[in-house]
Amino acid sequence: MSVLILRIALLIMFGFASQNIMGQYVLTIKIMDLPENKGKIMLELMDSERNTLERVVGQIQNRRSTITIDSLATGQYAFRYFHDIDGDGELNTNWVGMPTEPYGFSNNVVGSFGPPAFERWLFDLRSNKEMICKPEI
Repeated sequence: MSVLILRIALLIMFGFASQNIMGQYVLTIKIMDLPENKGKIMLELMDSERNTLERVVGQIQNRRSTITIDSLATGQYAFRYFHDIDGDGELNTNWVGMPTEPYGFSNNVVGSFGPPAFERWLFDLRSNKEMICKPEI
């Protein structure tokens, strides 16, 4: 019996080391082709019910920003972001409400005459994931 317990303990410690037993994953979001290095990326991560889980401010270097969010459980998520060029913390718009700063959504979805449907933003997270995004400018 003690040998069985030892084998199970060793399996847990070493055999599954490369697997994520607890279902806690890392999401890496790379936002590319930004128009300039000035400003910051403002990102909002949401669950499948559109509840805000986390707001992240990303630094920009070489017209790119990499945001890493860890300890995420298996599930469906979505995010939206914008390049806050002027540093005011808000997505600036023109007089008709069109964004004047670059912005984007998970899955690189785009809308027409408004944001895309939320269901199109959703993605499954079942392992560590890297997503490459290019903003609408």
